Amino acid sequence: MEELSIPLNKPQRKGKAGEVSDEIEIYSEITCTTCLAIMLAAVGCFLFGYDTGIISGAMIFIRSPQNFNLNDGQHEVVVSVTIATASIGSLSSGILSRHIGRKGVILVAAAVFSVGGLFMAFAPLEHLWILILGRALIGLSIGSASQTVPVYIAEVSSCKLRGYFSVISVASITSGQVVAACVAYGFSFVGVTHGWRWMLGLSIVPSTILLAGFFFMPESPRWLVSRGKFEKARKSLQRLLKHKKISTDSIAEEVDQILQRIKHSQERHIERQYNDTAGVQIEKGKNGCSNISIRNALIVGCLLQAIQQFAGINTVMYYGANIVQDALGINATNATIAEKQTCVGIAAIIAGLNFVFTLLGLFLVVRIKRRVLTLGSLGLVIISLIMAGVSESIIKNSTMSLVSFGAYISFFAPGMGAMPWTINAEIYPQHFREAGTSLSTFVNWISNLIVSLTFLSLSHELNTLFEVNGTEFFLYAGICLLGFVCLLVMLPETKDVPLEKVINLFHTNICCCSLERIK
Repeated sequence: MEELSIPLNKPQRKGKAGEVSDEIEIYSEITCTTCLAIMLAAVGCFLFGYDTGIISGAMIFIRSPQNFNLNDGQHEVVVSVTIATASIGSLSSGILSRHIGRKGVILVAAAVFSVGGLFMAFAPLEHLWILILGRALIGLSIGSASQTVPVYIAEVSSCKLRGYFSVISVASITSGQVVAACVAYGFSFVGVTHGWRWMLGLSIVPSTILLAGFFFMPESPRWLVSRGKFEKARKSLQRLLKHKKISTDSIAEEVDQILQRIKHSQERHIERQYNDTAGVQIEKGKNGCSNISIRNALIVGCLLQAIQQFAGINTVMYYGANIVQDALGINATNATIAEKQTCVGIAAIIAGLNFVFTLLGLFLVVRIKRRVLTLGSLGLVIISLIMAGVSESIIKNSTMSLVSFGAYISFFAPGMGAMPWTINAEIYPQHFREAGTSLSTFVNWISNLIVSLTFLSLSHELNTLFEVNGTEFFLYAGICLLGFVCLLVMLPETKDVPLEKVINLFHTNICCCSLERIK
C-alpha cells in the first residue's frame, strides 16, 4: 500500500511538531491479491474501450438501408447518447463512491452494462429507441467506471508503482478497443443484418466477468479509513497483504498510519496561508484544504481531460471506419460489403496501434516524468494533426492520410492517452478525491460529447466552407496548441510524490514542475 509503513526493524522517525517523516520505511511490494484486484477493476476500463471500439465498425452496418437506415444526425445521436449519459454517470459516481465505496460503484456499473448490452443486441429494427436506450445504459456504466476505477487503483497501489498501475487502466481501454475492432471485423462477414447484433451483444461477457470476479475483491482501505470503518480497513489490508503473513499488530499500525497521513494532509492546509505579494490571508475551504489548492488542482485536472478529447482521439475511435472511407475515397452510401470490410479492418489496425503504444506508456511512465511525457506527447500530436490536415486538404494522398493517422495514434497513446487519468487520480486530497475525479471525468465526457456529436457535421461544414477535405484536423491542432501552452505553465510534476502530498504542489497561482513545492 502506498505510503503505508510496515515496521521492518527500522524505527519510525518524527519530524517537527510530531510530523511523520518521509524517511520511514515504505511497504511497496506488490502481492497477488492486490494485482488481481487491480486487473479485475481494470476490466471496467476494458468495457469503456470495447464500446468505443465496437461502435465504429457496428455503425457502418446499423445505419445501412437493410437495418435502421440512419442519416448523419441519427448516426451522431446513436453514438453520442452513450457519451451524454456517461457524463451523467461520471458526475453521479463521485457521490455514490463516497457513500457506497469504490467497489460498490464498480459492481453497479458492471450490472448496468450487462443490461444495456442485452438491449442493444435485441433491439428490433422498428424501434430505434430501444437501441438508443441500450446505448444510454452503457454510457451510465462506463461513465461511472471511468471515474471510479482509476481512483481505486491509485488507492491500493504503492507510491512507486502508482503510475504504472494507473496506465494499466488506460491499457485496458485500448485493449478493449483492439478486441472490439477484431470482433467487428470478424462479424462483418456474418451478414449485414445480424453481424452488428453479435458485435454489441458480446459486450456482456467482460461485464459479467467483472460483476462475478470483483464481488470477491477487497474495498479500498483508504476509503474505509476515511469513512471511519477501521476494522473493515484492517481486514481489507490484511487481504491485500495476506501472503506476507503480517501480524495483526502491524496491520493495525498500518491503518493508523493511513489515518495519520490523511489527518496530517488536512491539518497542513488548515494552517494560515498568505499571498506572498499582497500579504492577504487566503480563504480556506471545508475539510481543511485551501480553496486555492483545490481550485488549481481541479483546473489542471479538467484541462488535461478536455485537451485529451479536443485532440480528437475519439473521433478516430468512434468514426474510424468512416474516416478511413473518406481517406480512401469510398462513397459511404454505395460502398460494397468488401469495401466496408476493408474499412473496418484498417480501423482495427489503427486500434491495434493505440494498444501497442499504450503498452509503451507502461514502460515510459516509470522512467519519465509525468510532465515531460504529457507535453512531449501533446507536441507530437499537434504535428501529426497538421500532417493529417495537409495530406487530405493539400496533397490529397490517401496513403499519407493513413500514415498521419497512424502517427497521431502512436504519439497520443503513451502520453495524452494515459496521463490525464493517471494525474487526475493523484492530485486531489483524500476528502476531495471523489469530487475532483468526478468533475474532471465529467469534463472529459462532456468534451467527448461535443467532439463526437459535431464531428460529421463540423467536417461537412468546414470542408464545404473551404472547399477542401481535412480542415477539421487543423482546428483540433489549434486547440491542442492552446492547451500545450496552458499545461506548460500550469502542470506540476507528480511522479514519486506521496498521494497525500501531491496537493501541496498547487499552493500558488502558477504551478511549477519542481518537487521543492512539497517541502
